[in-house]
Amino acid sequence: MIKSWLSFILMVAFAIQTFSQGTPNDTISINIRNKNFVYTVKKIKGSITLDGVLDETDWQTANRVENFRLVQPVDTGFAQQKSELMLIYDDKALYMAVIFYDTIPGKRIAESFRRDFAFNNNDNLLTVFDTFRDQTNGFSFGNSASGAIWDGLVSDGSVMNLNWDSKVELKVKDYPDKWITEMKIPFKSIRYPSKSQTWYANFGRLDLKSNEKSVWAP
Repeated sequence: MIKSWLSFILMVAFAIQTFSQGTPNDTISINIRNKNFVYTVKKIKGSITLDGVLDETDWQTANRVENFRLVQPVDTGFAQQKSELMLIYDDKALYMAVIFYDTIPGKRIAESFRRDFAFNNNDNLLTVFDTFRDQTNGFSFGNSASGAIWDGLVSDGSVMNLNWDSKVELKVKDYPDKWITEMKIPFKSIRYPSKSQTWYANFGRLDLKSNEKSVWAP
């Protein structure tokens, strides 16, 4: 299941116009091959505390992705469980905040607190960054609703090496109607070309109570 999920995310990835290594610009422009998907990642002006609260001005002014599209149980339409995603960055790291709304009563499904948990047994977030744009290799980051980290190296389009552990940091905070992930991905944890370039990436959600898999870029 994770193999097909990763393959799908890499194949439909959108593009990130990014920066010269070590010298980020004021913004990172994100464009998908489908012109309906355009996103600009802003450089932060303050500091970010990983607490799942998202009360910093940089989060308040960040561009926001909404309306994830369904992959399962059907691949048409929008997910019933709404998701929102924001990206910002500084000279050392990319920051990601994800808000997963939850309208179904009952506990969120979090089977394990272990790193690299069983992906399909937990409500979770999955991201893939294809920094060299070959749609074959990449870096994957994610987490469960319990806050367990999931990270690995993607090769050959869908082969995942979970022996790789990055320096990613994150905090998950629960609310009655949602759960929020706030993540910091150090640039030194990933490889990318040294000159200005375009990355591919995509973001996915698994919500087991609703039996929905959804992504931003379909």
